[in-house]
Amino acid sequence: MVRLIFDKFEEFGSIYGLFHWLIRNDIRLPVRARWGANRERIEQNRNGSDSQGVPRSGAALLSGVLVCGHCDRHMQPSYHANGMAHYACNRQYVEATEPRCYGLTAQVIDELVSQQVLRALEPAAMELSLPAQADVERERQRLDKHWQQRLTRARYEVELAERRHGAVDPENRLVASTLEKRWEEALTGERQVREEYDRFLSQTPLRLSDEERARIESLTSEIPALWKAPGTTNADRKQMIRCLVERVVVQVRCDSEFVDATIHWAGGYESHHEIVRPVATYAQLRDFEPLMNRVVELREAGHAAPEIAERLNAEGFYPPKRRGQFTSPVIYQLLKRRALIGNERSHDELLGRDEWWLTDLARALEMSHLKLRDWAKRGWVHSRKTPVQGRWILWADDEERDRLRQLLTQSRRGVNAYTSKLRTPKERPA
Repeated sequence: MVRLIFDKFEEFGSIYGLFHWLIRNDIRLPVRARWGANRERIEQNRNGSDSQGVPRSGAALLSGVLVCGHCDRHMQPSYHANGMAHYACNRQYVEATEPRCYGLTAQVIDELVSQQVLRALEPAAMELSLPAQADVERERQRLDKHWQQRLTRARYEVELAERRHGAVDPENRLVASTLEKRWEEALTGERQVREEYDRFLSQTPLRLSDEERARIESLTSEIPALWKAPGTTNADRKQMIRCLVERVVVQVRCDSEFVDATIHWAGGYESHHEIVRPVATYAQLRDFEPLMNRVVELREAGHAAPEIAERLNAEGFYPPKRRGQFTSPVIYQLLKRRALIGNERSHDELLGRDEWWLTDLARALEMSHLKLRDWAKRGWVHSRKTPVQGRWILWADDEERDRLRQLLTQSRRGVNAYTSKLRTPKERPA
């Protein structure tokens, strides 16, 4: 088709005549279809909330594929200073709405999808080895054909130079000398091409050896090794995922570390999975109360902090960020939450009406005590410190606790614009 268009262009001598010829022969439809396909490809290559974008070299493997289950928008990856990737839904920033779409660490969902993709490739691993061997041999035959054409061309140049030299008048010495020189150059060129062809045959034989066949079979049967190989880039892994997976939908909740993930495979099949993501505080753990009840039970049974940590690790409990396991210092903090250690409970007489110890109020609000202490330092909640121990005592009646809960709903990832009304505590009664 391309050759025909070029020929017609030379025949008409202008773009105008070629354009009318295309219309008369109804060739505009394939061109228009190709134009539409190119436009669709360009739109999909854009990085947007409704397009996949081009696979890049970032560590997040599901960019352009991961979709928020709440609003059906593509989740955008971001990278921290330590190189860790994080997926987030930017719906509240784009539409200026309240935050109800939450993100998650890229590592957990990337590992799930990678494992499922490798598992899906296992049955086809051996089937891929035979086409791979055929492709290698076909490529070598193509290269050999290319060398044969070069040899034929070189031989033709030699014969042509020889005929021209034989046809010249010997008395015309200048022309005969020139043609003889060209003949020698053609012979030298033919000899070089033949030497290069001999090196090609010695380095790349036309047929695979038994060792090469065994190597191809071993590589196709070790797809996980190829996936993790240093030569495999993140862009290669993303391209492999997109060949098998159309999109991945995740349902992320702010009050649970469990995330429902649905993988939509190419062909229409869907697989449902559940993953555990790292969360910031214990209050976000779904099994926080069973965890605390187990800690209290073990403590009342007379176990020390190291023994409690060992029991919790053996029973499958885990800290919020899922980094490591329970240790003695972590258990001490959990025991303080239930006032099983520490001196606060021995000084409850210092508390006035509607006054709370900082950790107790944080537990009642289901928030981090560090954030609540920061609010107290900023003056967003009435507070004071005990004169001897230096412990925080906060005042919050029912209305104040409702205000703090509303303030907590705005305290999400990347949101720092708190309203003045929520930051200002009510006047405390005398």
